[in-house]
Amino acid sequence: MTSIFNKFYRLYFRPSQFFLDTNLLQKRWLIVLATAFYSVIVVFERIEQKVIRYDMVNVPESKEALLNTIVTSWFVFWSVSLVIGFLFAWLIWWIGGWFYNLRIKWCGAGQFNRELGRTIYVISNMVYALPVAIGMLIVTICYKDYLSFYSEDYIFSIVAMVFVVWSLIVSYKAVATNFKVKRWLAIWWFIAAPIIVNILILSFYVFVSLYIK
Repeated sequence: MTSIFNKFYRLYFRPSQFFLDTNLLQKRWLIVLATAFYSVIVVFERIEQKVIRYDMVNVPESKEALLNTIVTSWFVFWSVSLVIGFLFAWLIWWIGGWFYNLRIKWCGAGQFNRELGRTIYVISNMVYALPVAIGMLIVTICYKDYLSFYSEDYIFSIVAMVFVVWSLIVSYKAVATNFKVKRWLAIWWFIAAPIIVNILILSFYVFVSLYIK
């Protein structure tokens, strides 16, 4: 138990040291755990995006009814998230990992271990996926359904964003530790560019909510 705690401590607070442990990065249980957590959180995010979108524009009643079924029952919400998340985990690993490796290549890495790149991809994303999953378990107890939570989840969103930014920094540190990359390119592709993309997406949602609805 202490050993596992130490591993997670290094992941969150000593990421460069954590990603130097090549034996640990080959542990199948860690890869599966990280991929599973991240896959489920991706489904969480898709549900939230659908709620935001449906709140902004008119959608067919059938689609709205389906989403309403998900967000008004924790049982349905978790069932959908877990089933879809686990079913599509392999897409996260292969497609998400492929694009992650592409960014490593763009940083000047040349020939490198693609399997290691995918492993770093899912583990670095677990840095924010794990706290979000724990947070969702807590709000499941505190709120009657996801819709009730969504209407007042400002603090949760801020905390989640902090972990997202930290996961980007962890990702950069992992890449810089394990691959021969140009640091300034790695900072751009693994920290700056993702932050800019997220800001643009958030700005779009704010714009639509204020001026289009």
